[in-house]
Amino acid sequence: NYIRDTITFYHLNQVNFNVSGGYNYLNSTYYDVTTGLRITPSEVFSTSINTGWSIEQQRYLDLNISATVKPWHKFYNTASLSYDMNIGVLRSANSMIDLEIGDTWDDRWHFKLGHSYDFALDRYMLRDLAIIKDLHCWEAIFTYNDWRKEFRFGMSLKAFPSFPIGYVSSDSGNYFDGFMNNLSFEQASPQR
Repeated sequence: NYIRDTITFYHLNQVNFNVSGGYNYLNSTYYDVTTGLRITPSEVFSTSINTGWSIEQQRYLDLNISATVKPWHKFYNTASLSYDMNIGVLRSANSMIDLEIGDTWDDRWHFKLGHSYDFALDRYMLRDLAIIKDLHCWEAIFTYNDWRKEFRFGMSLKAFPSFPIGYVSSDSGNYFDGFMNNLSFEQASPQR
């Protein structure tokens, strides 16, 4: 029904360049031709550049550039931006800072800070904040999301991290979150 392929060129594990594209025979459309370049000169620094061409829409895809600096195994900073090459406008600029402190469970804290550039206000703003505390078999997490104007507090067992129990406070109200959302009943209860 379709043909799609990617060709990738490598130089050791430091440079990776790929081009992909294809054709869908069912609806007679071409897939976008995309290109990507990833350069990792060391374990401390890496960067990637991705873009492409939409054959169907006859326009460039956004140019996405990101760079990550990881000077220490418990700290990294990633910055990225997206640029519309068709009209020459910077669409977004973001960064993520990730820091973990403490070597044992009782003194381990994990902090994540997400920033973005607000084009309307013409300033760089903190958008996401997460503080995670290791509680041995449990993990407590506190988050704030500026887009949603929402605070969340949650707890999860490390053995079952996809089943958290939490509390949310936002503009839409306060509620408990997580437990009922994650329940799934794939089969009926056994007959008794």
